[in-house]
Amino acid sequence: MFLCSLKKSYYKILYKIFKNPEFQNKFSDLKTYLKERKNFKTTKYYEIEKIAQPERHLSSVFLYDQNKYYQNEFILKEYAGIDIFKNLNATIEHGVYLLKDYFYENDIKNNAKAIITFSKYRKEVLEKHTDKEIIPIGPYIHYAKSYLNEKQKRAEKLRLGRNLLVFPTHSTDWSSPEFNIRYFISEIEKLKKDFDSVRVCLYWKDIVDKKHLPYIEQGYECVCAGNIFSPFFLSRLKNIIELSDMTVSNSIGTHTGYSVFMNKPNYFIKTEIKYTFDKKLNTLDNNEQSIILKPFNSNNDYILELEELFSTFSENITTEQKEKIDRYWGTSLIKTPEELNKVLKKYLI
Repeated sequence: MFLCSLKKSYYKILYKIFKNPEFQNKFSDLKTYLKERKNFKTTKYYEIEKIAQPERHLSSVFLYDQNKYYQNEFILKEYAGIDIFKNLNATIEHGVYLLKDYFYENDIKNNAKAIITFSKYRKEVLEKHTDKEIIPIGPYIHYAKSYLNEKQKRAEKLRLGRNLLVFPTHSTDWSSPEFNIRYFISEIEKLKKDFDSVRVCLYWKDIVDKKHLPYIEQGYECVCAGNIFSPFFLSRLKNIIELSDMTVSNSIGTHTGYSVFMNKPNYFIKTEIKYTFDKKLNTLDNNEQSIILKPFNSNNDYILELEELFSTFSENITTEQKEKIDRYWGTSLIKTPEELNKVLKKYLI
C-alpha cells in the first residue's frame, strides 16, 4: 500500500514538472541543441543547403532577442562553464560596428544591466549613450569550440592544400547587396594561381536565395557556417577560417577582424555595392525605418580607413593592420574561462 502511494506521488510530481512551461521550454531547447550538435558533426561544410536550413533556435536561455544571433550568449556561457539555461541580464552586440557614434537602440533601451561588446573603442561610444556597464571581451570567435580534432584538421588540410577563403558581402534580414559578381570572380581568379583550392563562405540567407550558384559554376567549393540561430555557427566559422591560408572579401566586416585574429591575412577587393531593401520595410513607420537604415546612412570614415589598409595584396599581416584590428575588435582583451565566468556571474538571474 505504501509503495503504491509512493508511486502515485512520484508520477504526480513528474506530471507537474512536465506540464511546467519553463521545463517544457528547456527540454525542447535541449532536444534542439542535441539535434544541432548531431547535424554539426555529421554534415560536411560544403553541404550548404542542409547547413543553411533554418532550425528552431534555443529560446529559454535568453532574456534579450539580440543575444540569440549566432547564439552568442550560449557560446559565452558554455566557454565560461556556466549553465546554459541560466539567464544573462546583459545584451551582447552581435557584430562589430565601425560607424562613428553608432549604437543599436535595442541594446540601450531595455532593462539589462550591462552590454557586452568587442573593444575599448565600442565601450567609449556606448558610454556616451547609456549608464549601463560596458564589458569589452574581444573577438567572440575566440570563445567558440573547435569541433574538429587535430586528426580531422590534418586530413582536411591535406585535402585543401593552400586554401584561399572568400567572404562575399552578404545579405541581411532587410537588405540585399548587388555587385558585379563576374568582376569579383575575375579578381579571385587572379589570386587563385598561388593556391591549391578556393572556398567561398556564404551567409545562410544568400544560399537560400541561390546566390552561391555563380561560385559553384566557377568550380569553387562553397561552404556555410550555418543559420543565424545555430549554437554552432561560430564553431563552424572558426574551423573554416583556421583551415585557410588567406582570406579575401569585397567588404569590411566581422570576418576581417576574425581572420587577422586567427593569423590569416585578409585582402580587400574594391567593388561597387548597391543595396536593395526588402519591401516589408515599407510597412514600418519612419522611426523604425530610420533605425534599420541608420548603418547605411552613417559616416563611414573608419570603414574607408580599413578598406585602404587591406587593399594591398600581401600574405603578411602588417603591424598597422594588427593595431587597427585590436582597436575595433579588441583582440588584446580576450578572457580565460575563469575570467569570463567571473564577469558573467555578476549578471545571472
